[in-house]
Amino acid sequence: MPLCDGRSDGPGHHVNCPERRADSTVHLRQGDLMLCEDCNDYRFPSLSASETAKSRRKANAGKKSASVTEPGPSSADPVPVTVAAGKDAPVDVCGDIVSDSNVNAGAKVIVNELLSYACYHRNGCRQPALVSVICGFYTPSEITAAKRSLVELFHDNLKDTVLATERRSSSSRPAHEAELEDVTGMLDLLDTKDLLNTVTFAAVNLGRVPGYAPEETNLCSIIERHAKLDTVVTDLTKRVFTTDQVVTRIESKVDEIHVNMHNRKNSDNMQHGGSGTTTARRDMHARDQNVVVFGVRETSDWWKQLSDV
Repeated sequence: MPLCDGRSDGPGHHVNCPERRADSTVHLRQGDLMLCEDCNDYRFPSLSASETAKSRRKANAGKKSASVTEPGPSSADPVPVTVAAGKDAPVDVCGDIVSDSNVNAGAKVIVNELLSYACYHRNGCRQPALVSVICGFYTPSEITAAKRSLVELFHDNLKDTVLATERRSSSSRPAHEAELEDVTGMLDLLDTKDLLNTVTFAAVNLGRVPGYAPEETNLCSIIERHAKLDTVVTDLTKRVFTTDQVVTRIESKVDEIHVNMHNRKNSDNMQHGGSGTTTARRDMHARDQNVVVFGVRETSDWWKQLSDV
């Protein structure tokens, strides 16, 4: 029997297995380590719940597992993945524990974008609108794959109905439109028998899910939104027109201010030019009678000293 590799709190902090186990409880675990149950829970606490669920499923052979389809190259070629069922905590396709509100215990989770969209909107819109959106968005092969998936899941309940019949194209309508009506009819039939609760359809590739509800494509809804948009545009147009008028008045005031400033500048230049000439003449005439006085200090009261003299 292999010896348990023990525990570790990080690089250089290795601790031997406290119980020195070397029995059948030691298995190859994550990271190619030979660990017992206790050391595995110590090293990888986030995985302990899923490991416990696996141990419970192995111990109780009466519990059934449900299959989950994970998309491969296309939704028509799913890859099955097993998750916990019964009272065990459900596990998603990545191995993480998820809450019971996301996945019903014991339910089959099927990855199919078309059926996920149809089941979500089927009770909140008219069936013609739902059929129109699905038929316009999804390809005929996706519609056929969705019908085949329903027939395989509920074969015992649908094998004796005309809904499970393979459709062919006719002069009135193509085959995928008839199969789409069969899909909606199957969902209604399974809902009346309370069988839709046993399966959950999930969408993984969000690019293959319409980003709008079926009723948003209704002509009346489009007209209503167009009327509201028209009202908003009209209001914005009035506001823009009012703003243009205000801007025009401001521009006229600015132009008027520029003209006034220019006229005042010209008037000031003319006044300064005339007074400068007269003053120069007066200065030239007054200099002929200048008197030079010596012995008087240049103070603020020089005139008083001169008058005293």
